[in-house]
Amino acid sequence: MAYFDDLFLTNLREAMTQQAKEKNVKVEYADAQGDIGKQLSQIQNFIAKKVDVLVVNPVDSSATAQMTKLIKDAGIPAVYVNREPLEKLDPKDPIVYVGSDEHVSGKLEGEAIAKMLNGKGNVVIMMGELATQAAALRTEGVEKVLAQHPDIKVVQKQTANWKRTGGNGSYE
Repeated sequence: MAYFDDLFLTNLREAMTQQAKEKNVKVEYADAQGDIGKQLSQIQNFIAKKVDVLVVNPVDSSATAQMTKLIKDAGIPAVYVNREPLEKLDPKDPIVYVGSDEHVSGKLEGEAIAKMLNGKGNVVIMMGELATQAAALRTEGVEKVLAQHPDIKVVQKQTANWKRTGGNGSYE
């Protein structure tokens, strides 16, 4: 996992743990703490342990090519979750992505904002980690919808790194 202190990822880990208990499957987690190098090392450690499958929430989508190569070379099935790899995954390989279409997520967010504001008002866009494809694509989706509403003005954009505490900035 990219971060253990992320609420979404905590919920994901708890659900995985519950399913593993029900299926009598052993699970082991590692917290990359937002460090790409640490996550790559953790993946190498899991490969050395000869795990049956890897589930990876990448710290940075741009680092997944190296991860995919390590996993593919080891012949271990893998699932990327929540943050889509930048490289195209080969459908012949047992490596897949499970997550949302970030353009659709951003579009839905933008539509919800426009509806709540009745088509007019000022908006501050709080983005996820700038290194992630998810943040860029969601923001793009929001902006496309808001651009269709001339009475909605984006007054500021800043990163909050997927954390509520990151949204404590101010704007004028």
